[in-house]
Amino acid sequence: MFCTKCGKELINPGRFCTGCGAPLDAPAPMQQPQQQPVQQAAPTGTLYEGVATWNQGGFMYSSCYLVITADMVSIYKNKRTFEKNQTLATIPTVMLQNVSMSGNMNGPYITVKLTDGKIINFRYLFRMDEIHRALYMAGRSKNPQWFQQ
Repeated sequence: MFCTKCGKELINPGRFCTGCGAPLDAPAPMQQPQQQPVQQAAPTGTLYEGVATWNQGGFMYSSCYLVITADMVSIYKNKRTFEKNQTLATIPTVMLQNVSMSGNMNGPYITVKLTDGKIINFRYLFRMDEIHRALYMAGRSKNPQWFQQ
């Protein structure tokens, strides 16, 4: 830093110049960059594809095929109907309000609450974390107000 009045180089600048005694302008405080809120990138592609058990209206599909994308949750009766594109149900991810994972005497399950109040249950012992994470990511990408941590 240099004195603006006499031009002397100041090694340890204080409030006054050590050469002429002129008051020094206080250096501008360093500005901290403003932190932008962290935004989650919208997931792309298929988030989950595989077998699950689906309970709907008292009827249980024990080997349904579940496909979760950022835009849609599609449920097929089995892999064969998936290949023929014959869905049992499709749920737009904008309808997802809450996704929770829990368990009882019958094993672990995922409960999906929709914005219209309907509740859907999925069960599958081996892929519960993957299904839960995929449903959560899909729902959060479309409805961040419901999926705050």
